[in-house]
Amino acid sequence: MNEELRLQIVQHQLQSARTCIKEVLYLKEGAFYNAAMARLYYACFHAASALLISCSFETKTHNGIRAVIGKEFVQTGKLSPELGRFYTKLYNKRQDSDYDNFIFFEEADLDEFYPQALEFIEAIEKLIL
Repeated sequence: MNEELRLQIVQHQLQSARTCIKEVLYLKEGAFYNAAMARLYYACFHAASALLISCSFETKTHNGIRAVIGKEFVQTGKLSPELGRFYTKLYNKRQDSDYDNFIFFEEADLDEFYPQALEFIEAIEKLIL
């Protein structure tokens, strides 16, 4: 992949993160809390993907992205351990919202996770830019 294409993909992933985070507010307003939790995760996922692409890491799975974030960015101190734990916790919440028939998130769950998602995305943007 040439550098110009890499930068375009990184920018596209960051834009996807920003779009997803905006969608959360609309879903929350409509009381679609499980869907909003999933969009929170995908906002962070797109930001994490942008970071990995910007540093030439290649992964094919959500778990692979989490592993590289942990090893290359949390363990090296580029991202805080709290943000690493948050990303894993959010991943688990998304799994629950998508695959567990009896998980029903509430507005309070979004109120807890939304600011942390913003912090995660902002921290990643600082590492990229």
